Amino acid sequence: YLYPGDGTGGLLTRQLAVPASNWSTVTDVITPGDFNGDSKPDVLARAGDVLWLYPGDGAGGFGTRIQVSTGWSLLTQLF
Repeated sequence: YLYPGDGTGGLLTRQLAVPASNWSTVTDVITPGDFNGDSKPDVLARAGDVLWLYPGDGAGGFGTRIQVSTGWSLLTQLF
């Protein structure tokens, strides 16, 4: 399920999350808060060796994903 934020610290109605094709290789997902400094919560996801940033758009969705770095396949879990 997806619990989208309402932009004021609350949550909107729960939605059934249907994965898009680029999520099929994701093995770990964390929510670090505002990772990119734009005052909107973001998501970090590991897919194989790559760590991706999915910047929050402030309306319950994401902007274009950004490759953060590589070399992440050696870790067993993200925190």
